[in-house]
Amino acid sequence: LRLLPSLNRLQGSIQNINFSKAFIENIINEKRKSLELFKSSNFYKNKKQNKLKLNIIKLDNVSFSYKTNDGSKVIFSDINLFFEKGNLNVVHGPSGSGKSTLVDLISGLIKPSNGNIYYDDENIYNNIEYWKEFVSFVPQSIFLLDETIKNNIIFFENNKNNKNNLESIITMCSLDELNIERGSNFKIGENGINISGGQKQRIAIARSLYCEPQILILDEPTSALDEKNTEKILNLLNQIKHDVIVIIITHDKDIISQCDKSFNLEDITNEKK
Repeated sequence: LRLLPSLNRLQGSIQNINFSKAFIENIINEKRKSLELFKSSNFYKNKKQNKLKLNIIKLDNVSFSYKTNDGSKVIFSDINLFFEKGNLNVVHGPSGSGKSTLVDLISGLIKPSNGNIYYDDENIYNNIEYWKEFVSFVPQSIFLLDETIKNNIIFFENNKNNKNNLESIITMCSLDELNIERGSNFKIGENGINISGGQKQRIAIARSLYCEPQILILDEPTSALDEKNTEKILNLLNQIKHDVIVIIITHDKDIISQCDKSFNLEDITNEKK
């Protein structure tokens, strides 16, 4: 009798898995098709040959609104922004000012109501599925496996050609010190319970850099860090900003003051009203 509640929960979990299986298979098939299409594109060929190097992202008279029961809610109206390689670009503003919407627009997850987004002089919507392959996003809440640092970065990918790239990223993100201290087979624990907040953040950034992005977007990367670890993250981002367009979303005034370009969405949207 004592086992019945546990058995019921187990049965519920099995039913959920079976119910979700078809959806997961569809997602995997669509991702496979998208990857095959992507690998046949000029985007992919240029990336493999290191020809595709983005220098600037421009939002040209971009507006975004969505329908509500009372009509529509305007988030942006004819805004113009640009994010350049070589800068630490920071976006800030109060809740509801459109920071998440801006991230979704740049990532190609949603399309503006009006206006366009360009990388250099190319419209991202000409090849939107390919564009998504060049954007990496580091969320505020980081998912980590109870695995080694390496497997948390590559997710068990077995690509020998990327070995040198992986080692250089681990060194760049100062994660080699942790490997030396605790061994390369050290497991970080579920959600990184055995490591510090700064180390978790650096693993998340390393994971994004391993995908060789052209744009790196970070959501509140230092919100749970002390001053010392915040400095390490900023040093890392300053190190990579000449190779990747870096965009930071934050409320932290200290971070805002140390970035090269600052965009206050509240001020920008108010100017258009």
